Amino acid sequence: MGFTAKRYQENYREEWQLGGVTFDIDTWPGLPTYLEVEGPDEAAVRDAAEALGLDLADASYGSVDEVYRTVLGRDILAESSLTFDTRA
Repeated sequence: MGFTAKRYQENYREEWQLGGVTFDIDTWPGLPTYLEVEGPDEAAVRDAAEALGLDLADASYGSVDEVYRTVLGRDILAESSLTFDTRA
């Protein structure tokens, strides 16, 4: 198909679902493990988080590259490889 690899990234993910909302427990190299919550709309995410006793005031929003930039000051989109063997 002519594709060329742009970057390689490793992570571990455990996925759970509740009422149409997906809860992903994500572990990425160098970051603390965190919970990602996704649903069909904001109300579904809020309801599911509340049902589990999660406080959305403690939440952060954005993609994993934004998390790396905020937490570690790294631009992982500029890195060709992100693995558990090469943590910063």
